[in-house]
Order: sequence, then C-alpha cells, then structure tokens
Amino acid sequence: AVAMAKKQRLIGLGVVLIALPILLLLQDFRSGSSHNESQEHLNPAIVFDVKSEKKVKLSQILVLGMHHSATSLASKLVMMMGAYGGEMSDMVFHNDPNVRKFKFWERRDVIRLNQRLFDVARKYSQKRKGFARWTGFGFDVNLTVGSPTYNNFPYYGAQIISKLNEHRPWVTKEPRMCVTFPLWKPLFDESFVCLLVYRHPVEIMKKLNKRGSFKEKDWLRLWENYTVGALEGCNGQPKLILLQNHLGRDPYNFTDRVFDDLVALGVPNLTRPTHEEVHEFLRQPDGSEPSFKFENIVIQEEDMEKLSPRQRCLVELFEKGIPFEWNSKTESSQCSGKLIEKEI
Repeated sequence: AVAMAKKQRLIGLGVVLIALPILLLLQDFRSGSSHNESQEHLNPAIVFDVKSEKKVKLSQILVLGMHHSATSLASKLVMMMGAYGGEMSDMVFHNDPNVRKFKFWERRDVIRLNQRLFDVARKYSQKRKGFARWTGFGFDVNLTVGSPTYNNFPYYGAQIISKLNEHRPWVTKEPRMCVTFPLWKPLFDESFVCLLVYRHPVEIMKKLNKRGSFKEKDWLRLWENYTVGALEGCNGQPKLILLQNHLGRDPYNFTDRVFDDLVALGVPNLTRPTHEEVHEFLRQPDGSEPSFKFENIVIQEEDMEKLSPRQRCLVELFEKGIPFEWNSKTESSQCSGKLIEKEI
C-alpha cells in the first residue's frame, strides 16, 4: 500500500510538471505585450517540430499580396483544385452577404497571430497615428522583439502549420503575412510555393483612399511594404505571378493557367476545376448574371506620376507576369529584379 501511494504521488507530480509550462505559456500569451515584462523563451520540449514531420515536395502554397488585390479569389480557386485551406469553421468571411462567398477565405488563427504582432509594434511605431489596426502601417518586426507575442510566436505558429500539414497539399492566404513573413518562414518546409498576386497600386490607392486619414502616398507606401515583404520572403522559392486583371478578364483561363503551373512545379494531388465549377463560384449570391467582376478603376497619367521610382519599377516587373528574384540591398529610390530565365 505504501509503495502504491508513493507511485501515485510520483505520477501526480509528473502530470503537474508537464502541465505547468503549458499553463504558464498560455498565461504569457494572454497577459499583454509590454516589452518591460520579463519573459522566458518557450520550453523546447513543448514546441512543435514541424521540420521533422513527413513532407511531400512542394505541398505548401502561400497566396501573398496587398489587401484588395484579389488574393481571396485566387486562394479559393486553389482550394477548388484540392488544396486544403481549413474547415469552414476556421475561416473568416465578409459580413456583407453579397460578397461573403468571395471574401475572405482566411484562417482566423493566422489573422489573430499576425494582428497581435501588428498591435505590439503599433505601441512603439511613430507612424501609427490615424491608421487602422489592420493596415500594419509602420510595422517593423524588430519592434516586437522581446514581447510575449514575439517569444511565443514559434509555438502558436507551429501549431497552425502542424494542423495544415496533416492535409497536404495546403494553401493559406493572409495579406498581413507579407510583412510578418520573417517569423513564419522558419516554420515552413525548405521549399514552398509562393503565389504573388499583383494589382496595380494606383487601383488599390483609389479604392482605399477614403478610409481613415491615409493620404494617397500612404496607400502607395503600404502597397510597396507589403509587396517587397512578400518578394523578400519568397526569394529562392518556386513562385508564380498572378495578375488581378487577368483573373478579372478571363477567370477560366486564369484558373487553367494557375493549375497547369502548379502541376508543372510538382504540387501533387490537384484536380483541374471545370469551367462550370468556376462559373458557379463566380455567380452572384442570388444566382443572377453577370458573374463576379472587379470594380473598373481608371488609371490616369497623373496617377502614375504619384509613384516613386521604386514603385514604378515594381509595377514594370510585375506586369511582365514572369517570376523574378528581388534584390533587397538596392537603395530605396531604385529597384532591381532579376527575371527567372525560364518562364513558368
């Protein structure tokens, strides 16, 4: 009886030792994000080792691009090819029932993690005043270093990736990831596919210019930050350039092209959506015609003069529609892109 009681006490002690770090970790993550708090790094014993999981070549797909660039539609079309994005309960959708089926197709847990980083940096950024939280204007990942959110990111990020890895190939899309990429990248496979969705920055500027206290140059700078962040994160990775105007002009050819390119890259277990399936998805919620179309935004010559030299160069490179590598060491007033020789 004495031996049995001793054994039970040891078992109870072991349970406490295992549970305590996890409870402390959860308390840390919920307790706020002040840099003045003394924080320990995560216990390595409870960090998911996503790198040791069984991998399938090029089975992780990231859809990246500035807000309102058609990343939602691009992501959903890849899901229709068979790439897993999550359960419906995992997703965040638009409140407007007329656009709900088209937006946002983003995972709630990914948004939450990225937004927490934005909120931490927002406390210390001198550029945040008057700008909506979701924009991440003035975001710098270095502003989050030392906060509980930064320290706990590998654990919570790896939880999300581990769930997705159970359903390869998978796809995820969240515009904020363009600028939080340095923290996500170590959690992905050594090779992953980037789908870089491009919409002309002047169109985005005009579409969003009525929001908050942003000026036109602020929207253009935000587009540049998101775009360069995505390019830098995807350097050295297989990538495709997806043009929003191509999707709007001919969604059926767009879908076929993306499917063919993903298969050519080696992404397994995809099925080409039929034109009927694409048409049905793009129909208005009430079933009426015409099918989904983007707002027609006219770009004037004087609009182009608002672009900086670097922004002009980015536009020129993207509109070629050919994947390119980005040289992040160039001066801010210039840009340099080395086109990948073989057009995909």
